[in-house]
Amino acid sequence: MVTALGLAVLIGVVTFVLTSDGSDVVTAPATADSAVVTETPAVENETAPVATTPTTTVPPEQATSGPAEPVAAEQPPEDGDLVLEETAEGFFGSPAALGGGDAEAASMPAYLAGQITNMGPTEIGYVTNFASVNYTWDRIEVPGPGLSEAGWIGELDGRVVAVSAGMPDGAQALVTYSSDDGLAWEQAGSFAIQDDVWIVRIVGDGERVFAVGQGQGFSGRPGYFAYSTADGVTWTTAEIPIDLDDDENAYIQSVVAGPAGLALAIGLDTYPEEPPVVLTFDEYEVTLNHMRSTYALTKIESGEVVLTGTLDDLFNWGDDGQTVYNPETGEILTVIPWQVWEQGWGGPYGRYGSSPLPIPVGGDEPQGTSTVIIEYDGYLISIDDFSGEFTVADADSGEEIVSGTLDELYQGPAPEFVDPATGEVLLTVTWDEWHRAEELGWQNVEYGDEGFFYRSRTGLMTSPDGDIWATEIVSEGSGGASAYLAATDDGFVAMINSYGEFGEHGEVWKMVDGGWSSEPSQRTDLWLRSLVTTSSGLVGVGEGSGGPALWSSPDGVSWSSEFAIVPQDDGTYAHLSSVAADSGTIAALAVRERWTGYQPLEIVQDQYTASFEEGEALVTVRESDSGEQVLLLTWEDADSGLVAEMITWADGATSIDLGNGDVMVISDEEAIAAMDDIYSGSNQIGLSVFLDDGSGWTEAVVDVEGEISGAAQLFMADGRIFIGGSYWGEGGYYHDGPVEDTFVLVVGTPAGG
Repeated sequence: MVTALGLAVLIGVVTFVLTSDGSDVVTAPATADSAVVTETPAVENETAPVATTPTTTVPPEQATSGPAEPVAAEQPPEDGDLVLEETAEGFFGSPAALGGGDAEAASMPAYLAGQITNMGPTEIGYVTNFASVNYTWDRIEVPGPGLSEAGWIGELDGRVVAVSAGMPDGAQALVTYSSDDGLAWEQAGSFAIQDDVWIVRIVGDGERVFAVGQGQGFSGRPGYFAYSTADGVTWTTAEIPIDLDDDENAYIQSVVAGPAGLALAIGLDTYPEEPPVVLTFDEYEVTLNHMRSTYALTKIESGEVVLTGTLDDLFNWGDDGQTVYNPETGEILTVIPWQVWEQGWGGPYGRYGSSPLPIPVGGDEPQGTSTVIIEYDGYLISIDDFSGEFTVADADSGEEIVSGTLDELYQGPAPEFVDPATGEVLLTVTWDEWHRAEELGWQNVEYGDEGFFYRSRTGLMTSPDGDIWATEIVSEGSGGASAYLAATDDGFVAMINSYGEFGEHGEVWKMVDGGWSSEPSQRTDLWLRSLVTTSSGLVGVGEGSGGPALWSSPDGVSWSSEFAIVPQDDGTYAHLSSVAADSGTIAALAVRERWTGYQPLEIVQDQYTASFEEGEALVTVRESDSGEQVLLLTWEDADSGLVAEMITWADGATSIDLGNGDVMVISDEEAIAAMDDIYSGSNQIGLSVFLDDGSGWTEAVVDVEGEISGAAQLFMADGRIFIGGSYWGEGGYYHDGPVEDTFVLVVGTPAGG
């Protein structure tokens, strides 16, 4: 989330760039082993059902625009486009999965937390709009993690089911929601997973749901996991045996499930070994390997390595907060969370204060006292930038416990090398000695002729059950590759685009009856967010050379653009995030975002009106009645220190000295309210679903009350449309504070159905 202060700085920087037009400005006044499989039921008492009902039902408006009959977009073919050919049912057959296949869906930024808005029909290519179809929409909320890009919604065990990854109780879990009718939902299961594993993708094949994760393996090395369930409650866990070289890293690009099982597209990158940095201290050398985050302590005279370890053993990284040490003993007194630490700095410093206004406030020196005092965990920690010292005292008695320099506070104890077997201290250095040796060590680093080019491979992994795996390497080069997967009736198809020294190269790999074969691809400019298999071939949405579009292909080799989304007349940005298929109907989810153009922030009080960042002016104050200018300050005035003299912040209010004896005082609440008013139109989100049942494309515009932060998943069943997403609470673009992730579902039912 962006705090008020952070946003003010951001707006200031962006606005300065956008508004610096060189116009005249009035100056200021003179003032891999075999897989490990475990059968694990859901944890008891973690799955209390939470029944829900639709929160809002709004009947759709009647269609007022669009042709009387559906009209396909007549868009001139791009270079390389081929007309979609009808093919005999065989390789593709019937749809393999109803949930949209491998939906590499893009959700909206979580900070939007936007109001769902009926933005009307979407402008499409050279056809203004498709014909509108009417649906009745319900917005449903269920407490628990929302459906992100990794989530899944579909049919399982006779019910409509959604599976999401999140931390509902502070611990990471796979959470299952289910419904008999698609409207009343409950949380059916919660399966705990390792905290150091993140879920890359959740997919289903109609009978099972698979969640694929990446993180730390059972052996201590990077690990990759497949979790599977047939009911959403009981899960099995298996480690995916990706065979890596010592200097190789793997990342999962795409995941899909179908009748043939589970398939992964993985990238395998090998970076050249980074030359070590050698630090010399009298009789010892310390060799730092930053790429592997390790060190080795070597006795110079004998060349014997006497101690090895990780860089975490030497340095205080401060992941959880500011660690407060006793400089004399190295004992950790407390760890102050970063949020608490940062809030403590708002008091004594004007220029580091919490004014939400997009202006630098305060002077070049701290206003009043220079000491920051933070109370936490029974301690009073005082930090003084002037003296460069800190003290820690007992919060109740005020008695000093320890003191030291800010270098000692921020860096923690200097590195000390201790033999763990004997407890003997082999080497102790000060930070000054360490930094001098480190600077010299970097100067002596020699890089080889190969530089930092790397080798990249792409592998396709398949498994019938998430347990036994086979790997096919399909691409090798120096530039990397992108991969998109889809499941077919009897195998998988993968589009591989490789990038190297001699340009792009595309191949389509098909697996039928367990064997892979390939042929050249005719398109390498498609960046697919979501891909689904239909009886006629493949349908995908994403970005191409012409912008957001939907493409179709009979074989994965040749692709044709069905329609493209053009810049919208109302200024909204539109993209296609997910595609699904059901009973011969194809559906694509369109998301529109409304962003308010830049406006100068204006705050009106009885006598004066203050405008911020209007043109090249940083602050302009005018008399409200006459409009006569009273004060003008520019960024040059900020550089000279004049702004710091005339504008200060303290106790939740910004004071502007107008130089005429008057002071304009703007409270933080007033400033935030004014900013919210300007940008209130920015958090509007429009949703539409494009539908084609074989007779042409139509558009169903979502018309429902409520908010959503991300709409990422699309599913169709029994003629109804399910849009899965999340809502991140009231904490939005400008506010500090907690936000809650909630599962949000928008369900569309054909009008009259």
